[in-house]
Amino acid sequence: MVASLDVFSIVLIPLTILSYLPQWDKLLTSRTTTEISLPATLLLALSAQAQIVTMYYLFLCPPSKQYGSIISNPPTLRDWVNLAQVLVQWGCSLVQFILVLTFASRSDSTNNRHPDSATPSPTATKSSARISLALILLHAGFSIAWAYIMPIPTTDWLDLAFVFTLVLNNICINPLITAATATSFILQIRKTKKPSPGNPTSLNSTSLTLQALTFLALAVSWPARFTMPRDLWYEDGLWVVKEWYPHVGWVAVNNGIVAVGEYLVLHAVEGAGGGGSRESQALLG
Repeated sequence: MVASLDVFSIVLIPLTILSYLPQWDKLLTSRTTTEISLPATLLLALSAQAQIVTMYYLFLCPPSKQYGSIISNPPTLRDWVNLAQVLVQWGCSLVQFILVLTFASRSDSTNNRHPDSATPSPTATKSSARISLALILLHAGFSIAWAYIMPIPTTDWLDLAFVFTLVLNNICINPLITAATATSFILQIRKTKKPSPGNPTSLNSTSLTLQALTFLALAVSWPARFTMPRDLWYEDGLWVVKEWYPHVGWVAVNNGIVAVGEYLVLHAVEGAGGGGSRESQALLG
């Protein structure tokens, strides 16, 4: 029987896609990226990519051990749903990144015609686009390479390649991704607060609202939808810091940052519109 939490988790998958659709529609219709930060979009795509890496390692968790015997621990329905969720988040963020990357040059070329507009030149935009594309491909290539060469531990946790990669992500990469996620919204809010004269924003308020609510639900549900392997349980109070947060907690925090960040961007968009610099109907897409 499917648990209510599993049903809720399954429902969140199409809701995640639905939350992006209004923004994609506006980008495809306007074919501009006015007030959308390319670096911020890149950082969010990298954040979603990092979540896939962590979930992939957890998905391949070796069997549990009890009294020295190996016990099979195959993926459950919830494990598959969790993997599907992070894949959908990554896919949506990647589509967003590609759309912004595609229309960035045209958008900035249009804005550059206004001498009072504080936007980069087309040349700077192309350089930024190349760097962004190179970074996301480098991270994806590194992750895929490690996943390919890393042996799947089937009998023991003490598989050095597996443990090294897991620890590298948990201790070094994931904290940087958390900081990058927060930084992405700082960059986006700064971009939103500097409207381009004569150009309506490309941000969609409906999409921002839906994403804030969806990612809030993900942040709240994530700690309950993932069960740590028994091998990683400790009796001391540091278990939460040593094992739970690096594996589960940081993903919940990341989704929480996205939820709060989307709300703050929505507030910045509405605040800029309330100042009389743009038509309110242009803001709402």
